[in-house]
Amino acid sequence: MPISKKAAFRPAASSSTRVRASTLALAACAVVGGAGAATISGKFTDSQGRTQLIIGQTTDGIYDYTVNSALPTPWGVTMYAAPSLTSGGFTTANGTLSTNVDWYKYGYGPQDLSFIKNTSQLNGAAIAVGYWIGGDYDYDIANGTNLSGDNANNILWSNTQRMITDLKNTGRPILLRIGYEAEAPWNGHWPANYQIVWQKIRNEINAQGATNIATVWQLAANCPATDYWNAGITPRQLIASKPIAATGANSNGVQNVPESNPGSILDQWYPGANADWTGISDFDPEDCADGYGSLQAIVNYLKTKGKPILVAESAARGYDYNPSTGLYTYNQTAKASRPNLTPTQVWNEWYAPFFQFVRQNSDSIRAVAYISDDWQKYTHWACTVDANGNIVSGCAEANWGNTRVDVNPTIKANWMAQLTSDGKYIASTGGTGGGGGGTTDTTPPSVPAGLHVTGTTSSSIALGWTASTDNVGVTRYDVYRGSALAGSATGTSYTDGSLAASTTYSYTVKACDAAGNCSAASSSTSGTTAAAAGGGGGGGTVNVPGTVTSTSFTGAKSFSVNVGTAGAYYFVINYSSTAASKLIVTTFNGSTANAATNAGTGSVQTIDFNSVATGTKTLTITPDSGVTITSVTAYKR
Repeated sequence: MPISKKAAFRPAASSSTRVRASTLALAACAVVGGAGAATISGKFTDSQGRTQLIIGQTTDGIYDYTVNSALPTPWGVTMYAAPSLTSGGFTTANGTLSTNVDWYKYGYGPQDLSFIKNTSQLNGAAIAVGYWIGGDYDYDIANGTNLSGDNANNILWSNTQRMITDLKNTGRPILLRIGYEAEAPWNGHWPANYQIVWQKIRNEINAQGATNIATVWQLAANCPATDYWNAGITPRQLIASKPIAATGANSNGVQNVPESNPGSILDQWYPGANADWTGISDFDPEDCADGYGSLQAIVNYLKTKGKPILVAESAARGYDYNPSTGLYTYNQTAKASRPNLTPTQVWNEWYAPFFQFVRQNSDSIRAVAYISDDWQKYTHWACTVDANGNIVSGCAEANWGNTRVDVNPTIKANWMAQLTSDGKYIASTGGTGGGGGGTTDTTPPSVPAGLHVTGTTSSSIALGWTASTDNVGVTRYDVYRGSALAGSATGTSYTDGSLAASTTYSYTVKACDAAGNCSAASSSTSGTTAAAAGGGGGGGTVNVPGTVTSTSFTGAKSFSVNVGTAGAYYFVINYSSTAASKLIVTTFNGSTANAATNAGTGSVQTIDFNSVATGTKTLTITPDSGVTITSVTAYKR
């Protein structure tokens, strides 16, 4: 499914479909190099081979870490900027300093170069700067156009030149992440323009003699939990943007990236000698079917470039902290909440595998940037879900929670035990800080028993099984259709949808824990979908998830649908339209959603409905004149 470039400046960008299901599976992809291998060095890497620590990403988070909590000053700190100068502390065209605009400051979190330069606790700290060129910024800077509406008189490039001067004048080591998350569909970088912008910035750095600036080429290394874009990708596998056009609506799609050869897709964005470092994001490797094995595949690919690697963005996403109890709740969209988690549980779920991954790649991962922030403070990141993961409010990009390492004594002690005494580097081995964390769990859960079919429709098979046990706790069950991963569940039931009618499928299930240990596969069971029922409105009740209709129609049409399993659903509506911006109005489950069309044939709209209860309901789709609906399919998130 083609998608449009996002015009909003978004730091720490992430697919809103990332849903946590912890696993650590480095064995799935062999570590190339690792501890004991020849260390990759480069500009600003530590001469003693240590991995440098960077803390971000807002001025609030940095202030809390270094001032309020009085933790040692890290090697560096993180900030974000864009050519539109929405961040503070950069020189504008009239010679004044930019200020953090309110929509960005309160929506995403404050960013200010002046704060970093003028805070005594940060004296001498390096600065990792994420420089956003998504939307049409890459096109405008490369071609001198104004498709973004922000580039009158080529102001984006002149702002970039002054930004380089400002960073040069700090006199500090700068890691400049140009067009961070290069391959991410949400950024929509057009490879040719992306390369031109990289070359322009490299030439400008050289022309100004800004020898304190090193450039970083960063990848998102993202596995979406579902095919959110209806692009035909395999969920829980690495993805990348699929360039279609240099700019405009439907300018890029989504494609999978093969772990065996990531460069076959990713090299089109690689800036070659213009990059001093490479980098990755590390938020939810657990969403990948291979867990950390997928990130390892990207790290192995980046090692072939011969440049040091920066973990440029990382955080224990989704954990909300309650200071009155000292406990955490894992909250995430489309996932059952897990309340009353102890700090040690959280440490073992996210932090221990993270540090293990970094240390296993200490030959190449030479710096790590962790985001220690309370994301719930900012309107864009704020998210409230109910116990079943249904959205109550916010959640523009799912839930990020409170990733500060200084608010809980156990997390704080364990964190400091991972660092050298001066707090600037990650120690070669980590302790527990007296908090009980850091111990690697190697015991897998018991094998799930009693796998059986609980129900079938023409397009789905429902499964159930007996819960497994684990020495720490089972966090998810992976359900396999044949040898392929069909999906995951946090409980002991799963419905496999979008199946062919009158077809037999075989299933097994594995139980996995927070450390990524998975049981052997259960005994298999088979189920056969029912014969297809005619769809198309007025043809009886159809079961969902599944095909609602494959018969084209114009004008309003109502369908009787039976919801077999409660939860969040989305309808994929295929259509053709004689013009853009016509409306498709969809009414279901007491809500109405309006979606604007693209012109032409073969277009798709995806409409979401949360908190859908079981039972028979009416789905009504009303397209404007000139719009033909060609098919409607329901999926469960």
